[in-house]
Amino acid sequence: MPKSHETQDGTSQMSLYLLKLMKFIQKTDREAASFNELNIVKGASAIVASLLIVDICLPMLSNHTY
Repeated sequence: MPKSHETQDGTSQMSLYLLKLMKFIQKTDREAASFNELNIVKGASAIVASLLIVDICLPMLSNHTY
């Protein structure tokens, strides 16, 4: 039985939102006109990627018993 924040396949809602945000950022990346805009988009992409990694790895780490 999935937890309330998970979908049927066990993917968290946060992961799905972050993946949608990443696709939007990649689309914006192609439209970025100036070098500064491109840096902002790349920074946002790195932040979203980090959040996605944390969202995926944290449950694995919290289930680990020492």
